[in-house]
Amino acid sequence: MSWNHRVVKKTFSDQTEDEEWYEIHEVYYDKRGKIEGMTVNAVAPGGRTIEELRSELKMMLKCLEKPILDDKD
Repeated sequence: MSWNHRVVKKTFSDQTEDEEWYEIHEVYYDKRGKIEGMTVNAVAPGGRTIEELRSELKMMLKCLEKPILDDKD
């Protein structure tokens, strides 16, 4: 199984309007590259060292170049 970071759009509705919110999640894929699941909550960057944190942030920035996923799907 492989994974990467992806931007996920969430839509919140009230009686008058919809509001969109974007977060970064870890998304997991099966052997054929089909989405198999994702984290329930958004993920925050972190690392044991500044270099690990920098690497994590770079991986997260790459997800901005991929299509946005909708949490309704």
